[in-house]
Amino acid sequence: MSITFPNYIRANVSPSAPVTYEWDDETTDVFLDDARLAKRIGASTARGIAALSIGCAEWIAYRFSGLSDDPMPYLYLEAAWAGIIEWNLMKIPHGAKLKDWKGPVRRPLFLAIRTLKENLSLASSGDYPAEETVHLVFLARYVLPDPKPFLKWLDFAIGRLETYYAGDGMGEPVPREALDPDFDFKPEQAKELLEQYLRTVSQSANPYLNTPETP
Repeated sequence: MSITFPNYIRANVSPSAPVTYEWDDETTDVFLDDARLAKRIGASTARGIAALSIGCAEWIAYRFSGLSDDPMPYLYLEAAWAGIIEWNLMKIPHGAKLKDWKGPVRRPLFLAIRTLKENLSLASSGDYPAEETVHLVFLARYVLPDPKPFLKWLDFAIGRLETYYAGDGMGEPVPREALDPDFDFKPEQAKELLEQYLRTVSQSANPYLNTPETP
């Protein structure tokens, strides 16, 4: 696996938990709307919303990491964090085909990455994919064995973005650590954290990454 998942996810999710929810590739619709939540998420910059989208997708990807060994979702997540630092570092189209991702494990993984791709495309164009991020929230709630830790994290993450990354426009790049409840994040740490991440992924053979020019 190309990406190391944060402790706050690994401590609260079993990656091999059996699938107990109902799933039908043709009829299941878990992408619900919540205008109130979308409004709160939408208070952040475009990059802030994109970062929250990646964070939500990480919960979903880790939940299935013991049940699926397809590297695509994990490579895509790794590239996504680089993308919100410099959009041209990431190849946002993922090339995966819906027909190849079937069943109660692979289809939710595909939907998570497809929704994240759409969010990154919108954010990189200066739009604010708050409603689409709400869809990821509902997908995570549906597939996680226990959604309570995720919802607690979500409230924290939105609050931290409201504190440090609120406003209009593209906004500054958001370090992954900004969404970590166990990390005492301060905005003045951002530059070093971002540079450290780019140095890390520069060693990765990731098909969704263009070669970053690290400091």
